[in-house]
Amino acid sequence: PMVYNYMKPNGAVAALFYALYDEEDSIGFIGVTCLQRHFERADILPKVAVTAQLICNLLNYNKIKEELN
Repeated sequence: PMVYNYMKPNGAVAALFYALYDEEDSIGFIGVTCLQRHFERADILPKVAVTAQLICNLLNYNKIKEELN
């Protein structure tokens, strides 16, 4: 309900959330919203998956985690 209350006033009618991972753990997520009534998950999901991989690589979270330890 909390996420819905943030999305609805902006006109979002559908959303897809995709987890970001380091080598072992979930470190966050990407949220993609749609302002149209029709949301083709099969069309969007592969694009979001590729983008998630790029973001994880750019974050270089494993290196940051090593330096913090």
